[in-house]
Formats: sequence, structure tokens, C-alpha cells
Amino acid sequence: MSEVKQGITPLTVWLHVDVGQTQHGTQELKRMGISFSNPKPRTLIEQVLRIGANKDAMILDFFAGSGTTGEAVMTLNAKDGGTRKFILVQIDEDIKQDNRGAMEFCEKNKLEPVISSITLERLNRAGDMIKKEHPDTDVGYRVFSIKSKPEITVDGSRVSHFLHNTLKEVLMTHYSTCSAPPASHWTCRSRPW
Repeated sequence: MSEVKQGITPLTVWLHVDVGQTQHGTQELKRMGISFSNPKPRTLIEQVLRIGANKDAMILDFFAGSGTTGEAVMTLNAKDGGTRKFILVQIDEDIKQDNRGAMEFCEKNKLEPVISSITLERLNRAGDMIKKEHPDTDVGYRVFSIKSKPEITVDGSRVSHFLHNTLKEVLMTHYSTCSAPPASHWTCRSRPW
């Protein structure tokens, strides 16, 4: 190990012509009529999935943002006949006032001005576009919304306990049926397959 030079950053082997740049992600959304700042390009996430996930994988994106991962999963399934599924997690983070494009988009479409509104709208529009070219591709999804948020403590113990118990319960037991457990913290709605 003493021969390895410290502090040298390796060059990427993924060229922007193959996997895109942030501005490509912005252009992809504009073509769908959606405004959102600095999304990941779909082609980048498709490349990650090709390398790191088999055709029936479950993909988790814990910071969903504009929903790039969901669109990439649906697109890749359409291209290669895969049956990948995705779980996107996005809190209802307010869209910042200085992000006028996203704010105007939400106002125009009567959406709550939160990032998860952009996520869902992207999945809907991307799914509609994919269905036109690949009618047999599954573009459905379920949305689980938390009804009561956990109390956050300094050490995060209440959040950890909440996530461990309720999120695991919903995803493992109720994901396939879209039924919320009795006395649950969750609500559920579906987009048809």
C-alpha cells in the first residue's frame, strides 16, 4: 500500500456522452413539461442498474428527489423485459421559494409545492410515455404516505424505532396488496399497472 499515491482522484470510465450530466436530467424533465433543479440524468441511473441489479431486483432510492430512479427502472424494464421494482422515499420537503420553475409547475398543476409532488408527477408522465411505446410494460406503483410523523429526538432513537417497526411492517407485509395495517401510521394509493 505504500506505493499508492495519496490524494489522487481516479478518473471516471463513464463518459457524459453515455450517462449524461445534470443538465441532461433537467432537459429530460423539461421535455415532460416539468421544472426541477439539478435532477440526476436517467441514463446515469440506468447504467448503475445495468451494472448493479439483475432484471428482477428491488431498487431502493432513499432520496428520490424528482423520481429519476423510478423512471430509470420503468425504462430499463421496457428495454430489456425486466421485472425490476422500485421503492422511492421522499419526504414532503417544501420546494424553496427561489426555485420559481418548480413552484410555478406545482401551482399550474394544482399540486402541493413539495418535492414529492414532482416525484409522483414525473412517474405518471414517464409511465404514460413508456406505455405508448411498450404497452405491456408495468409502470404501476403504490404510494405510501405517513399520516403521523415520528417525534425526533437528539439521538434519533424514536425515529429509528419508528422506521424499524412501521416501515418494515408496511413494506414487507402490505406492499403487494396496498392495504395499510390496522391503526397504521400509513395511507396507501395505487397507480394502475
